[in-house]
Amino acid sequence: MGDNRNNSYDSRCWGFVPRDRIIGRAIVRFWPFNHFGQLDESPIYPTEK
Repeated sequence: MGDNRNNSYDSRCWGFVPRDRIIGRAIVRFWPFNHFGQLDESPIYPTEK
């Protein structure tokens, strides 16, 4: 969200993205700054196939 959040059409309008529609994965965390760095290779949540 940015300076134009009141006029943005984002997830606050259309809700969560279904897991089967996600085509990538996060590899770096940049916020909060004290946790900046590479993410674990294995997710901590169970994956569904």
